[in-house]
Amino acid sequence: MPARLTLIFLFQLLTGCASVGGFEISQALPERTVAGNPLGGLLGGFVDVPIPLDVDVASQTAARDTGPATALRLTDLRLRITSTEEPPGDEDDFAFIESAEVFVASAASDSTLPRVRVATASQPPAGARELVFTTDSSVDLLPYAREGAELSAEASGEAPPDDVSFDGAIVLAVEVL
Repeated sequence: MPARLTLIFLFQLLTGCASVGGFEISQALPERTVAGNPLGGLLGGFVDVPIPLDVDVASQTAARDTGPATALRLTDLRLRITSTEEPPGDEDDFAFIESAEVFVASAASDSTLPRVRVATASQPPAGARELVFTTDSSVDLLPYAREGAELSAEASGEAPPDDVSFDGAIVLAVEVL
């Protein structure tokens, strides 16, 4: 093995970065509605049933003719206001959210994997129609995906004055050998 390749390989081993490539997978999140309340009150409708993280990593790596996946990481999560609950003259935004957290858990009833926080968001400015999360890409989602991963969200804030609908998207990085 030439000296330069040996040094690169040793550097990867020492830094814990043994994968030599990868690719991204995007997944749309289904539209949800947060029930509004013209009198205010605590935000209650943002916590929904878990959203399946529908990623078949084995078929994704096979389709790209890569080596096996070594890790799966959440690199981007965004929610966007949709027009479904916006009658003429209504302009919704995410200002009703003070903070939000997204967790991953296994869908397997006998799983030993813990529920782990994978993303957070702070209160966006008034008028923000997109909520961008800070993701924790140190969490390896591959064991969760193998058991059927589910995402769930918890948020604090006050109910919006009327119903607000939103959808979103996530981006996952697949690391391969």
